[in-house]
Amino acid sequence: MGAYRLLRVVGSGGMGVVHEAWDTRLDRRVALKLLHPHLLQNANARARFEREAKKSARIEHPNVVRIYRVDRHARGIAIEMQFVEGTPLSALLRSGPLPPTQAADLLGQLLEALQACHDQGIVHCDLKPGNLVVDRAGHLVLTDFGIARALYDGNLDGGAPDPVSGPLWGTPQYTPPEAWRGGPVSPKWDLFAAGVIVYEALTGTAPFHGPTPLATMHAILSTTLPSLKSLRADISGEFSDLIDSLLARDAEGRPSSAATALEALRGAPESCLYRGDTTELDRPRLPVALPDNPPVLPASRGTSPWERWGPTCSPCCCRSRWACC
Repeated sequence: MGAYRLLRVVGSGGMGVVHEAWDTRLDRRVALKLLHPHLLQNANARARFEREAKKSARIEHPNVVRIYRVDRHARGIAIEMQFVEGTPLSALLRSGPLPPTQAADLLGQLLEALQACHDQGIVHCDLKPGNLVVDRAGHLVLTDFGIARALYDGNLDGGAPDPVSGPLWGTPQYTPPEAWRGGPVSPKWDLFAAGVIVYEALTGTAPFHGPTPLATMHAILSTTLPSLKSLRADISGEFSDLIDSLLARDAEGRPSSAATALEALRGAPESCLYRGDTTELDRPRLPVALPDNPPVLPASRGTSPWERWGPTCSPCCCRSRWACC
């Protein structure tokens, strides 16, 4: 397809299909998102597709997928993006709930990605495990800005923002109550979805679900979830309180920003393994004096993103790195 060699389909969303592709101009592997054929005749859909690429391209953060360019070609419009080698979080969660330290690490990375987006006035609006890719080193990347919303500047052409209907913008299980009520888009939409994702990661099941979108909406609007602390004794009160606040039915009860939530996370014992980048986990710092029987360091424990912490990690009172492994 023009300068691209399409290799395989890696995902599909409401706006388009994502291919793994080879860019023959620069000899590199990329992800290529193509607008669905049935939308090519819709001028508004084509314009929206390009706007989303331009909005997403403003964001430069290691936990956010990088947008390279928008290309027009005989088959329509394509967005060329960074190809992330990894596994969707949705696939990793099929093996069961995560230990608290792993969930805290992923939440920290996600909150940093969200703060980078919100700083640019962009709300993702479709956070879910399938849009979070985790590589072999445990590095998380936020992908798929197909329905991202520009908050503060309207559309890039200077017009007013498109009207938003909550059930139409996002995946029902992760859509906040105010979206279902027709409320305005805000960064707290993403914070609610982040809370749902971590709750699911720690319990093994999505907290809100139903046989139909309407049933899911009813669950989100009326169900009072049990505190995580009551479901898992290995979770600290600080971590449980943070997740509970992210899931507050009233948006005013949630943290004021992703940065505020991140600061609260760093005060939880589970964050003893949290790092702001991937370097420290790839090259863990050893204690000054090792015990007679030193623990196996996470970097030597298998290849999956979860094995590097070891199966016996638990919150440690001293919060020293690796002391709990």
